[in-house]
Amino acid sequence: MAFQSLIIDQQWKDGYVLGNQHAEIVAVITVKPETIQSGGAPVFIVEDIKHLQKMSLTLEKIMDAAAHEVEEETMIIVAR
Repeated sequence: MAFQSLIIDQQWKDGYVLGNQHAEIVAVITVKPETIQSGGAPVFIVEDIKHLQKMSLTLEKIMDAAAHEVEEETMIIVAR
């Protein structure tokens, strides 16, 4: 699974208007580093799901961004 910067440039998504927002993946947190390929964001490797949730919440607050679950073992932090 490769993570790259994500640019959302569309007028309609999931039933609401986004406008011309720029969204960027600023961090990846995972329990399974073997599933991550190099990309444009730092990757944080944690030992279990509990630490995954804690690290996601911490980075979300520090970066003033949003955490999103990609898989049960992988979260991304997205800044808009």
